[in-house]
Amino acid sequence: MAERAQHSRWYVTGRSLAAILLGYVFASTAGLALALALPADRLTAVATGSLLSFLLWGGAIMWAFAVQRTRTVMLGLGSAILATALLAWGLYLLKGVP
Repeated sequence: MAERAQHSRWYVTGRSLAAILLGYVFASTAGLALALALPADRLTAVATGSLLSFLLWGGAIMWAFAVQRTRTVMLGLGSAILATALLAWGLYLLKGVP
């Protein structure tokens, strides 16, 4: 019984760290991509991207605890981070924002 409780602690700790840290990086890169993609002035686009990134962060945290395997969480959020970072970088180069 004690071994099962110890396993459960590591399970929750690993999921929590992955959800919070990787979810934050995903939300940040997605917010940046949204700020670059929105057709508004810079202040409005950044504010809107930042507000929407909080919704994405909450969704990433909930999704991290909804899937079966921790490996799926790591791969899913890692690929989402890569995709949004590449999108933000491409939009940055396309717009030529100083």
